[in-house]
Amino acid sequence: MSTASASSSCSLSSSVSTTTSVTNTDHERLRMLMSRNRELQQRLQQETLATQNLEQEITNITTSYTHPHQRR
Repeated sequence: MSTASASSSCSLSSSVSTTTSVTNTDHERLRMLMSRNRELQQRLQQETLATQNLEQEITNITTSYTHPHQRR
């Protein structure tokens, strides 16, 4: 193997190693972001439900003031 070939092989090997490392880092970052996204979606769903419950409670209270003889 010539010196140029050996140098080229080392350079290629180093490049593949760096690419693999970057790919693994990107993969971990993607997994972390997807996990955080799921958490935020669940939290948003909970907040949406809580908001709907409060809106219903406000409607019920408002209705009881505007129509005091109706029961709900």
